[in-house]
This record gives sequence, C-alpha cells and structure tokens, in this order.
Amino acid sequence: MSQDQANAITTAPLAGQGQPEPPEPQPTAQVASFTFIDGLFCLFLVVVFGLVCWLGVFTRAEALKTEATKQNGEALAAWLKAASDPRFKPGYVYAACAGLSEGASPAGAAAPALVAKPTWGACLDELLTKTELKAMRNPFLGQIPKFVTECSSSDRSVIGAIRLDKIVATPPGSAVPTVKSELARADAISEKIKIAVTVCDKGGYSIKIDEIDF
Repeated sequence: MSQDQANAITTAPLAGQGQPEPPEPQPTAQVASFTFIDGLFCLFLVVVFGLVCWLGVFTRAEALKTEATKQNGEALAAWLKAASDPRFKPGYVYAACAGLSEGASPAGAAAPALVAKPTWGACLDELLTKTELKAMRNPFLGQIPKFVTECSSSDRSVIGAIRLDKIVATPPGSAVPTVKSELARADAISEKIKIAVTVCDKGGYSIKIDEIDF
C-alpha cells in the first residue's frame, strides 16, 4: 500500500459521521382531572368559611346584647344619681321616690307621723312605669329587666337582670367600713341610702356598674 493510499484511508470520513441524531421522545403531558376527593375538600372549605362567618356574626350579636345590658344598668344608675337631691325637695314629681326632710312629708306637709315612709318597692314600680326607664328591655329575653338578689352562672333566668344592693356604714372601729346587702322592696328610702348597681351578663356573671347615693 502506497503512502497516498494510507493517507486517503486515514482522512476518509467515517460512515454516518456528521449526520444529525434523531430527537429524544418527549414525555406526554398528563391532564389533571377534578376528582371526587377534590370536590369534598372544596365543600369542606366552603362549610368552614360559612361557620367562621356565622360565628363572627353570632359573637358580635351577643356582645351587643351584653353592652345593652350594661347600658340598662348605667341608665338606672344615672336616674338614681340625678334624683338624689331633687327627691328631698317639696313637691317632688315622683312621690313614691320622694325622701322626707326632717319634719316634712313628701308633699311638704308637717305631719310625718301620719305619713308612711316611702319604700324602695313603690319607688321602683313608679320609675319603671312613669319615667324614661319604662322603655328598658332585657336584650337577651326581650322583657322588662328583672331585679334579682344575685347573679349566678347556674341560673339562666338571671341573664340580663339587674341587681341592687344597699351599702350601710358600720360603726367606727369595725373590721370592715361598710356592709352590703340586698335592697329589698320593703326597705325605707326616706333618707339617703347608698346603692350599688350590678347587672348579670349572658353567663350569669356580675358586671359592676356604679355605686351612688340616692
């Protein structure tokens, strides 16, 4: 073999060299399908969203009722405070709530021994029927607020109710300066008394409103 033939063989292109290779097959895209499980999950999300919205509305409504209960107590305390001084003057418009100055009747007549002392029960009846307080309603029950002796979480009938206590000073030197007890209907109000106003919330727990001289 000559030198020229050897060079020709060396430089001859290999068979198939320089030809483009065929492209690799591409994976076929899978089309996602909406399954029954996906539907259940979406339904679950809708239910949860609805429950959250309902809970928010319900909680707000209950909070407004509690606030309305407090406003009832505040309105009563404001009325008692405003009447504290005028009720001791002659001719006070709400006679059942009038106090007695020394030697005078509610109308200003001098015959205290012949005049029955005004009581809290009669005064309460008058202010709930003749004053602006007659519009008060228990926001939880839609009735005229009850006046109870105590608020109790175990008694559902006291929700939205009002509790009134009289505060009496103890003799000097006592261990406690005052004692608190129920303001009963038979209690006399001919003289100044100190009253604590409390309301019962939705759970039957006490919310202190104010202490006023009446």
